[in-house]
Amino acid sequence: DADPALPEFDKLNRQVAKIQESRKTPKSYIKTIAELEDYMNEAVAKQKVTPKKMNAIAARGLNAVKQKIKKVNKDYQSQIEAYRADNDAFMDSEEEEEKVSKPKKTVRIAEAEDVAEPLGEDDGFATVGKGGRTLQFTPESIFKHLRGIIESRGKKNTDRTEQIKTMEKLSEIASTPYQKIRVLLALVSTRFDLSSSGATSMPVEHWKAAEKELATLFEVLEANPDYVVVENAEEWEDDEKPPALEEGEKYIKVPGSIVSFIERLDDELTRSLQNIDPHTSEYIERLTDEGALYNIIFRGQLYYEYLRKDAALDITQESINRVVTRRLEHVYFKVS
Repeated sequence: DADPALPEFDKLNRQVAKIQESRKTPKSYIKTIAELEDYMNEAVAKQKVTPKKMNAIAARGLNAVKQKIKKVNKDYQSQIEAYRADNDAFMDSEEEEEKVSKPKKTVRIAEAEDVAEPLGEDDGFATVGKGGRTLQFTPESIFKHLRGIIESRGKKNTDRTEQIKTMEKLSEIASTPYQKIRVLLALVSTRFDLSSSGATSMPVEHWKAAEKELATLFEVLEANPDYVVVENAEEWEDDEKPPALEEGEKYIKVPGSIVSFIERLDDELTRSLQNIDPHTSEYIERLTDEGALYNIIFRGQLYYEYLRKDAALDITQESINRVVTRRLEHVYFKVS
């Protein structure tokens, strides 16, 4: 289980950041992060060829740690290469390591990115960020903006509404199946964050938007069967180019959990109904959304049954069971 390693790794990086304020980067730190990266690469490679697959939660934890290590190590690439070339000579040398400048933390996507690609008539859009700076969004910059949004999730003062508006625009300019899938997954997930506290239900307009976006996601996946959304997929790290089918591979796997989206959409409708007076026309109108929800659940069942036909995808029966359970709850009368 790689999850416990992430807090310790973050703690190590914070300590090193304090040291860098007054002196050079410790060589022992370079050694540690280099060996840690090697270990993680070996663990990921071993997991790929192991007959017994890692469960989805552990796989996500492993990928999260791998991504974090890779991101940190980029700032020390020259020292890491020197260490790997001759670790004894590196540890004995007195050369001063490069002092790494801390990246400026950003929260709002409008402040986080400054892309300067030229825009054509239908190639993208531009927004005015804080300070009057014009920010441009193009199909080529989609993944950069998505990464900025994903990394800011859960941080204090994050403007989720602004992020949703940005992703809605990104969804409009997404031109490839992979771009559309990535944007839709991030967009639906961010909408659910609007009610993550549990105190209030998800705003109706965002619920309806999430339902439509899930329907669009199914349409994209059905039209492009070589792309699949599965929980045990590795996160694609290159923001400059999309993944391509490798020799011997049948699918391009995108990490995500459609069954979790379905369950959350169902739960949010129930929570919304619980907060509406059942004797009002608003309640009756809200009940009509159950039909759209049922269609999403049914399409989810068909999708998981389709994926499960290919043993190589390692889709568990549990995922299908979870979707079927939700479907049954809407088929049979529920006693109050």
